[in-house]
Amino acid sequence: NCSDSALCIMPTGGGKSLIYYFLALLQPGPSIIVAPTRVLIADQIRNMRILHQIDHIQTISTNDLYEKGHFSLGHKFIFLTPSDFQHYALIYKVIELNQNRMISGIFLDEIHTISNWSHDFRPDYLMLSFNLLTFADHPRLYGFTATANYRVVKDIRIQLSLSDDSIVLPIELKRTDISFEYTPVHHDNEF
Repeated sequence: NCSDSALCIMPTGGGKSLIYYFLALLQPGPSIIVAPTRVLIADQIRNMRILHQIDHIQTISTNDLYEKGHFSLGHKFIFLTPSDFQHYALIYKVIELNQNRMISGIFLDEIHTISNWSHDFRPDYLMLSFNLLTFADHPRLYGFTATANYRVVKDIRIQLSLSDDSIVLPIELKRTDISFEYTPVHHDNEF
């Protein structure tokens, strides 16, 4: 219910992905989900299809960007990586969609990676906040993470121009319901 862009900090397993699935489904147009890696994107898509029967999903492949130089957006969920946001064809498309107000929302999964600490090993993150604020200024930005100390939250607030009241902590971060169990198996079927 934030009136502007927001940062949501919830523990692992707290339902961050379900929140952005729900928010994106309620929007009239497509939503862009920026996830740190293609592996995480594949995992999210698998969960959406298998666990939630959501199939209105699209990824922009490297071939679409680098070989064809174009793509079309025809689904509710458009998954991208920060490195995708460095390609001119994607930026031109985002500018066009932004001007026509056709992007309903931008969801930043694992938003803590946008913080300065990640720039050393993933320079694409350095430009992500600039590109989002410059070329996609109409849709709301929603960031989700379970990993954000005070320094990281402050950095994210500055980079994305978030207000103090746009930081949401809907549940207590202290978890007592997590356990670990080791069970040996002899065959893949048992696993």
